[in-house]
Amino acid sequence: MPPRPADQAPLRGGRGSGRVRVWLLCSAVAALASAGVVKAWRGDGALTLPIGPVPVDRYFALAERDGLPGAHDLRLQLDPQPGTQEVVAAYLREEHWLVPISTADALTICSLQARRCPTLILVLSESAGADQLMARPWIHSVQDLRGKRVAVGRSAVGRDLLMGALEREGIDPAQVRLVTMPMAAMPASLRRGEVDAAVLAPPYSNAVQRLGLARSLEDSRSSPGEVLKVLAVDPARLQQARPQLVRLLRVWQAAHAAAAAEPRQARTWMGKAIGLNATGFQRAEAGLLYHPLVQQPPMLKPEGLLAWNLQLVASRYHSRGWVEEGVPRPAVDASLVQEALQTPGAQPSLTSSAAPK
Repeated sequence: MPPRPADQAPLRGGRGSGRVRVWLLCSAVAALASAGVVKAWRGDGALTLPIGPVPVDRYFALAERDGLPGAHDLRLQLDPQPGTQEVVAAYLREEHWLVPISTADALTICSLQARRCPTLILVLSESAGADQLMARPWIHSVQDLRGKRVAVGRSAVGRDLLMGALEREGIDPAQVRLVTMPMAAMPASLRRGEVDAAVLAPPYSNAVQRLGLARSLEDSRSSPGEVLKVLAVDPARLQQARPQLVRLLRVWQAAHAAAAAEPRQARTWMGKAIGLNATGFQRAEAGLLYHPLVQQPPMLKPEGLLAWNLQLVASRYHSRGWVEEGVPRPAVDASLVQEALQTPGAQPSLTSSAAPK
């Protein structure tokens, strides 16, 4: 699909914005794609997992550092990506089939590649303030965004948060200029005055706050349970790799337990790779909820949080023209978590399981 003439456009809720969605993701894939080789399964019982430069994914890196995969009889190789949308692109181009992504991105994958509509097996985190609509210091409210340029990433998460804020204030989305860019570029764009506001998540929101470039106008606390990050699997690979995936869930739990045992040391190490010190990493996690394995089975039930989230996201994105009618929804499989819990000692508490630190 050819690129649009410009990278700025009014944020609209109508059917035309569906073409914007498809173009944004297709252009991301085209920019990143080459003839991909499926990395997530190496044929020797090992898993490869792409991770982005975000706090949630750093727990997998901590697990690798501490040798936790080996302790759980798992061979795990991490594939660092420059951003979370590159993780989505790696799945779309079939370079990976196991990815940590948002439920919004999972639904978008289903709209673009129905045959690879992923199965969700774990809730990695719940955003409870981590995703923020931030604006230059002299912009005091959402009402002041009329006529302003607002940066969003290629994922639908940022656009959805912005759209919700505008709708609650009765603002016509066409009055806002949408500028699409990688989240990593947003702090510099704010500093240069190229945009007036941006939808950011850690660690980029931390940088903006530290430099005094912007203030928070609204965050994901206004929509509890609506922004989830999950572990997603290509259903064609699920059964073949099931034993390794169950071990990966145990490794994830063990990594959180290790961080809880030595929080300062863990935060210092995990934060270093994404430009944060221990205090900065703690602040970055203040808007995130982590749910231990023992809490996850009810969340993964047909009437649980994840199913509710997918229904809400699908309904809202369809009404805004971001996905077409009849697009399949990701399946949810609670059986891997249940199997992981059958192992003695698989239920330690996480660094944050009920409320953010």
